Amino acid sequence: MMLREQKSGECRHQRYISKNNLNIARISYIKSLFPDSIVVVPFREPVQHAYSLYKQHQNFIELHKSNAFARSYMKAIGHYDFGIDFKPINFNLWHDSASSNPNELIFWLEYWHQTYQFVLKHFAQSCIFVDYDYLCQNPQNSIEVLSAALQIQPSNIESQVSGIRSATKHNLNTTMLSESLVLSCSNIHEQLQTISVNNSQR
Repeated sequence: MMLREQKSGECRHQRYISKNNLNIARISYIKSLFPDSIVVVPFREPVQHAYSLYKQHQNFIELHKSNAFARSYMKAIGHYDFGIDFKPINFNLWHDSASSNPNELIFWLEYWHQTYQFVLKHFAQSCIFVDYDYLCQNPQNSIEVLSAALQIQPSNIESQVSGIRSATKHNLNTTMLSESLVLSCSNIHEQLQTISVNNSQR
């Protein structure tokens, strides 16, 4: 999909979009290959996001159990984000000492914590952060500011505004989660909101 074109002499260069969860661990590599690339990192409220990841993992486990082709296909394309063959990104070797497992919500909250802590530490100045919750609540404004950050015309993507829907908010029992972990995730979430291109808290 082309978002914008750049003129270089008589040539016009198209921009390519790559949406891949594991790209979050490849930011340095991507930037080394494409110095003018723009990396967009969306984020959600931590516990709700962690629960969504947990449910996705459970769904893929069931899919892999019932559909051998789906499992082999995901392995063939290197898709280890969820399911029986799940391989987490081991930011700062956190997974080496993880006490929980992917069948527990707390694992995914810890994964969220490690992921965004890593990205904030190393790429806070070189990525565009988008508050997904705020985008769903204020899609028109968010599309406008995101378009400006991406240096494209809003008209290129504003047709998608009507299709934006808020993620389901689940009523979760968080008493089994580490209080210190929840607090630390909340602090990281506040930092992300502060630097996001579209959040009103900026």
